[in-house]
Amino acid sequence: MMAAPTGRKPTYVWGVGLLWISVFTCILFFTGFTALNILHRQQAFQQKIVQADIILVRLNNQLGYGGFIHNFKNAVLRPDEKDRYLDAFGQNALAIKALIEQTEQHFPDLTNEIKNLGETLNEYTENAEFLRQTELRQPLDIDPIVRVNDDFAVQALLNLLQSNRDQMTETLSQMESRKIVLSVGAAISFISAITATAGLLIYARNRSRIFRAAVEENRRTSEMIEDVGGAIFKLGSDGEVEVTNRKGRAMFGALIERQSVPLVDRMLETFPEIALDDPLLRAFLGRKVDSEISLYTFPDQSQRYLRIFSAPLSNQNQGGAVIEITDVTQNMVAEKLEDQNRNILVLGQVARSVVHDVRNVNATLRFTLERLKGQDLGGSTPALITNALSALSVSDKLAKRLLDFATAGRDEVTNFEASDVLTMLRSLSDGIAQDQILIDVRKAPAGARLTGSPNAVLAALINLVVNARNALVAAGQDGQITVHLDSEELHPSIPGWVFRVTDTGPGFPQEIIAGSRSSAPTRSAEGYGLGLSIVHSVAVDMGGYVQLSNRAGRGAEVSIHLPAHHSAEPLMQTAQTLHASARVLLVDDSMMVTRLLERQFAKIGIATHQSHSAKAALLSLQTHQYDLVITDYDLGEEQSGKDIAAATHELQPDVPVIVFTKTPEWATEAFAHLNVEIFGKGNQTETLISRAKSLLARSPEPADAAFSTKNQ
Repeated sequence: MMAAPTGRKPTYVWGVGLLWISVFTCILFFTGFTALNILHRQQAFQQKIVQADIILVRLNNQLGYGGFIHNFKNAVLRPDEKDRYLDAFGQNALAIKALIEQTEQHFPDLTNEIKNLGETLNEYTENAEFLRQTELRQPLDIDPIVRVNDDFAVQALLNLLQSNRDQMTETLSQMESRKIVLSVGAAISFISAITATAGLLIYARNRSRIFRAAVEENRRTSEMIEDVGGAIFKLGSDGEVEVTNRKGRAMFGALIERQSVPLVDRMLETFPEIALDDPLLRAFLGRKVDSEISLYTFPDQSQRYLRIFSAPLSNQNQGGAVIEITDVTQNMVAEKLEDQNRNILVLGQVARSVVHDVRNVNATLRFTLERLKGQDLGGSTPALITNALSALSVSDKLAKRLLDFATAGRDEVTNFEASDVLTMLRSLSDGIAQDQILIDVRKAPAGARLTGSPNAVLAALINLVVNARNALVAAGQDGQITVHLDSEELHPSIPGWVFRVTDTGPGFPQEIIAGSRSSAPTRSAEGYGLGLSIVHSVAVDMGGYVQLSNRAGRGAEVSIHLPAHHSAEPLMQTAQTLHASARVLLVDDSMMVTRLLERQFAKIGIATHQSHSAKAALLSLQTHQYDLVITDYDLGEEQSGKDIAAATHELQPDVPVIVFTKTPEWATEAFAHLNVEIFGKGNQTETLISRAKSLLARSPEPADAAFSTKNQ
């Protein structure tokens, strides 16, 4: 939110700018007036210089050749023309007197020199009058009488006039220099003042623009606050609400209006169940609350989850705070529903595992009882066998009901990012951790994608983390549980990902590790059975397997190996189309298992056909010739792998059958009367592929024509 441009800085800028303009304006006026005064004085000096030049020229004219003294001497030397020269002398004298008067007027400092010149002129005038009246005609007689010593006076006046002129010229030059300096200063002051004025105008324009932008931003912010999802409150120093938005008014109504009773007391009265350390109370006390969620019962008896955030206004000495309250009831309910759905999915996974084992046990018991029923045991044994078979039928029905529940809780197969699963596990790890046991869920590598059920993988990881935590607690140890993801081939040329769960506890008992190498982990060791069974079931259903080990140092490690996502085709496409070139029939209710086998057979150039139900597989056996049949034991329905094996021996007696199951230990006895080979899913996949290659190498290429002729 942009604040309006207020504070000391703008005032400071304006003050400095105006002072700058004032100073340079004063300097401009001072230099201007001074330069103008110098200009006037310069003009006056120029006039005096011109006047001095005129006087000098005229004095030179009146005193020089043909002038005052020249005419006087000619009157002495030429008696016959005396009157003419004396008349010219008189005119010269009048002109010199006028020039003396001008000199006195313009050069008052030359008074003495002018006086001497005047006295010399008067002396010459008196001698001229004597010369006009005398009868003497010889120059030698007249000269001693009328001789006047005028050299000093005349030359001194001329020299002083010239000196005065030179001084005035120098002064004029100095004034010109000062005028130039003052003119430059005035120009600089003028430019500075103009620059400062322009700067202030630009600053004012920018401030105005910033102010308008701030006002507009405040307007938009106010609108945004009004429309924001949360309720916004601003507490004043008195602890009352000063500002709120529409959400705040709708959430608390009259409760936040200023009343005689303090706001905190009104809160305690409205929400009597809140404690003193409740985040809502702490927020309205002006204390810091960092996004805490709590459940509150409002006066209308509605219950709401509120996320509360409060930040005290530290720049105000008298208190105050900004509070944001968001109603997150829908989110919290959605999260709880998601947790419930996740729990249902986990229970469904457990149920499928239990049903799988129960059906395998029931099948084995039924096979055994039917074999005994065919023997002549006598006594009450046949009746007991019949009762046992009836009980097995009831057990099968119960298993089917449980299977229906498990199927309802079965998560949809999809492509998913491994990082999403680890992020969810990381968010749940705080609730799993205990005492000083640290759970470290690391980030997934980029591009880690899998195909299957993300919730099933999450359930498997939760089981492993809980198992590891329980092992540490039982051993009385503090420690660390680490979950991370690595890239590793599931099988040769089959890319995969490995979830590794390690701990610093006592490790697995050797019987657990030994059981995991053959098939599913044993269920006989307390504290491991059901959790590891779920993990094994999840991995196998996704086409992977589980490995258990004890680390070289200390602690256990469980590795869940899963195939990487590898398909541009729709995940849930049906595979009911029969292919004449298919040599191997793959029967399993898990599409991910059949697709993984299909990929591995394709790498060695063997075509396969997939069936995901016993009914579809039996139909394929009636209409298509195969060289090998690979089937799961439990197909999740009434008919099982035993029915597939029996139908294969009947319809295509020369075709070998391989049973590929999670629990090969149960299948061994159940298929004892049938000629089949049994392999465990997961870590025996490569052995299965190798054995299948060997069996197919013995069989000729499929002869569909012969099969069709035989069945006509």
